[in-house]
Amino acid sequence: MLECRVSDVRVRGMSHRSPLLLALLLPAIAVAQEAPGAAPGPAPAKAAAPAAEEAAVPVAQRTAAVEGPTGLHRVWSADPGPEGTFRLRFSLGLFSADDFPVDGATNDFTGTDFSLAYTPQENVEAFLSVRSTSNTNDAGEPELLQTQGDLALGLKGGLWVSDNVAVGAAASVRLLSGLGGGFSGEGTSAEFRALTTFDLARTNTAPLRVHLDLSYYVENSEAVFADQPEEPSVVQEFGLQIARYDRFIIGLGLEAPVDPWVAPFLEYRIGTPFLVQLERMGAGSQEFAFASVPHSITPGVRAFPLPELALELAVRFGLSDAYFTGVPSEPPWMVVTSVAYTLDPRPRVIERAVKAEAPPPAAAEPKGVLTGRVVDAKSGAPIGDAEITYPGQRGVSAQLTDEEGRFAGYRFAPGKVRVQAAAEGYDSAKAEVSVEAGKDASVQLKLEKLPEAKKGSVEVRVFDERGKPMGASVEVGEVSGDATPDTPFRAEVPPGKYTARIFTAGFADVEKAVEVEAERTASLRVPMKKGKSSAGTRAAKRAPSKRGRPSVAPVPSGGRGLATVSSRGISVARPIEFTETRGDTLTDASKRALDDLAIELNNNPQVRKVRVNAHTDARGVPDELVAVSERQARSVKSYLVSRGVDAERVQSKGYGAERPIAPNLTSRGRAKNRRVEFLVLEAD
Repeated sequence: MLECRVSDVRVRGMSHRSPLLLALLLPAIAVAQEAPGAAPGPAPAKAAAPAAEEAAVPVAQRTAAVEGPTGLHRVWSADPGPEGTFRLRFSLGLFSADDFPVDGATNDFTGTDFSLAYTPQENVEAFLSVRSTSNTNDAGEPELLQTQGDLALGLKGGLWVSDNVAVGAAASVRLLSGLGGGFSGEGTSAEFRALTTFDLARTNTAPLRVHLDLSYYVENSEAVFADQPEEPSVVQEFGLQIARYDRFIIGLGLEAPVDPWVAPFLEYRIGTPFLVQLERMGAGSQEFAFASVPHSITPGVRAFPLPELALELAVRFGLSDAYFTGVPSEPPWMVVTSVAYTLDPRPRVIERAVKAEAPPPAAAEPKGVLTGRVVDAKSGAPIGDAEITYPGQRGVSAQLTDEEGRFAGYRFAPGKVRVQAAAEGYDSAKAEVSVEAGKDASVQLKLEKLPEAKKGSVEVRVFDERGKPMGASVEVGEVSGDATPDTPFRAEVPPGKYTARIFTAGFADVEKAVEVEAERTASLRVPMKKGKSSAGTRAAKRAPSKRGRPSVAPVPSGGRGLATVSSRGISVARPIEFTETRGDTLTDASKRALDDLAIELNNNPQVRKVRVNAHTDARGVPDELVAVSERQARSVKSYLVSRGVDAERVQSKGYGAERPIAPNLTSRGRAKNRRVEFLVLEAD
């Protein structure tokens, strides 16, 4: 026979208003789901893509914490989530224990949290949560205590300060329901947080995200009990979820997104109370000690049966057991299970087949012939082997210019025709030409040299103390040579800031700063003074080289196994990626992979020529996507050349979104289409 005895029930909350609150929230959720135009996401053609497109961790793994903001269990992340997205979460916490929070007592607890968060614009997140609890303790008077409708509202801001580091801050208020109904204004509490996230998964460095969450909690919840004649017992404080003292809380969270479907995590939190009144103790209170400070450790795991759906299971273990009046009691354990959903209300594209009658065939219209020439923008010299393409013209193959930089041969229908020219060492150029029926049209495309292809010169003349020209050895960066009384030292170097070092026997060494600009000569006149010289030591260490030519460092014999090269093909262990979806700056992880590829290319001379092919997803204007992929391909080539690969062995080409390998309808498919490939063109 089962016997249940409850002597009294005390409820802190508004049970008759809680359904009203949920009724107000649910239409907002329905509107977000059924009227996507009300909260549009970021435009597809923006230069800076949403964080979900840039990072290795998908949106699904940036789900909501218990109180709504992005994060883990109770530790928040500094990343506010992708712009225009909603996050919903429902959590259920359960525990049952003996001798808690006083000896001889049996305690049963159930708690629920419903939260909603929204990122209205980049770097800002707004959130709210509703909490209700039910606690039964046979040592309490009354035994059953409930809270209903505690409401938390807040804002969080955050931004990425580097590839892997985000910082943020948050502020929130908690409105507590009073005993018997209504909100207790005096019981309103507040919390202020400083947040930092280290996301190594963003650049594929490691499957690890670390969150540091520091907060100050202004505690006023005891005010809901202020009209009671007696000091609350620790049983009543826990049942009503109230406390007395402000706290400084430290939270540390570790998350391991090792798989798109599973992400285990671990949290630690400790909250130190301030200005504790040791003499103020209610029934059941123990002496205050470190074991009274609420701290806990929480292992858990998240599973993603769908990209937007997260299921979470966590067990929170309390590490404090000397419960003191006014300080929150930490249960010895609590099982928390939750379901979270990330909603992207951006408009969906729906394609429908429409049957229409074919129009009558139009009469053939006379076409015009388009010819042109490609030249250097500065010198006017013709550029041979420049690649000519016609964006927007189907069925028209690319052309190469002849030695005079000329191209010709295609006929086009009357109207505007776009022409684009690209050549090694030059930035691409575009033009729009008007073609008239039956007439020839011509265009001249001027290409600007890329900054990395332009060099400057350094000229150094050396004089003795009487102002007469003299000879000396000169080093500028990696270039070394000699100046004579009749001939100055001259060298070509890439633009930048250098230190020129001049030394000769019997004279003190001289160092001079020099800045070299592209296609200009920087001249130095260096007077020397008698003194101790390092000329002998430098001459012994310096490898013989021709005057004004760089001494090439030996190529390393092996890398870290991140790339393999053979006559049959090239394989790279990790994807080549950029810090921005539409940018051309390589990530650190990609540079390490290219370092190994450069070593393997230099160790395999039988591979005489390779091509870097860059591809994008389909979100954007086709012509602009081609230009983006061309810049990315040139960036990879330039990096390989900077690591000792002969520039004549490497070609680069950007295809834009012309050659997808997966559907562009999902973020996962778009991520696969954004890729860099290496093709062996010539090999022995």
